[in-house]
Amino acid sequence: MNNAALADNVRGWVHYDNLASSLQKQVVNARNERDKYENNVHQQLKEQHMMNAVIQISGAQLQLQEDKVTSGLTIKALQESIHSFFRGHPELANPDKLTKELLEHIKQQRTTHTNLRLKKLKAAPAQGSTHTPV
Repeated sequence: MNNAALADNVRGWVHYDNLASSLQKQVVNARNERDKYENNVHQQLKEQHMMNAVIQISGAQLQLQEDKVTSGLTIKALQESIHSFFRGHPELANPDKLTKELLEHIKQQRTTHTNLRLKKLKAAPAQGSTHTPV
């Protein structure tokens, strides 16, 4: 095995992993700040009864738009929806049992894929463990 090449690849991975983490934190902070300003603009337009205003900025126009967001399809939400459906059909006996059986069927039909990825461990390995120094 070429230890120099391995060490070079590990150093590169660590560098870009750290860079990606740093940039991700900056993105989160920037979005939070943007959202604060957006809320302030929304509130000010609402107070001035200008909800349909078109704001001209260099190179673009801004206007409040309705943004519809569909809730996530979690197992809990799916269970509640299925149970609600079965309860709405009195001709079906035992909606609780039907809900449970359908959910189990859906869970069993899901597929799982496994990928190998490098991950940083929280703590350094204990001395005496097998690891390749880089």
